[in-house]
Amino acid sequence: LHAETEIAERLVKLLEDSSPVVRKTACESMLRIGVVCDSAVLLKLLQSDDREERFLARRVLAMIPEDTWKDEYLSSPSSRLVVQSALTLITQSPNRSNASLVLDSLARLTKNFISDADFVDLL
Repeated sequence: LHAETEIAERLVKLLEDSSPVVRKTACESMLRIGVVCDSAVLLKLLQSDDREERFLARRVLAMIPEDTWKDEYLSSPSSRLVVQSALTLITQSPNRSNASLVLDSLARLTKNFISDADFVDLL
């Protein structure tokens, strides 16, 4: 049990590494063994320019209880974070309440400038 805790802590720490390869590998390992972390450590990964890194971060985010992150992330000024969070939420918990929350968040985004990459993800 102690070794498992140390492994989980080390994997979470690796999410902050400067190398995208290390961060992606840490996400893959966390998914494989079911390590749940604090959603705050995923902020950088969810907003990454690397599409694969964002995908893996969404998968890790999906293991975290949605009530701990959905309101904060969907109301973020970062369009990339909103889009990635919306994708995670509607994929993981597709219900009427979440659908309404996602649509409201995405509608709010369309009132401001959205980069081409984020717009494609929004579609």
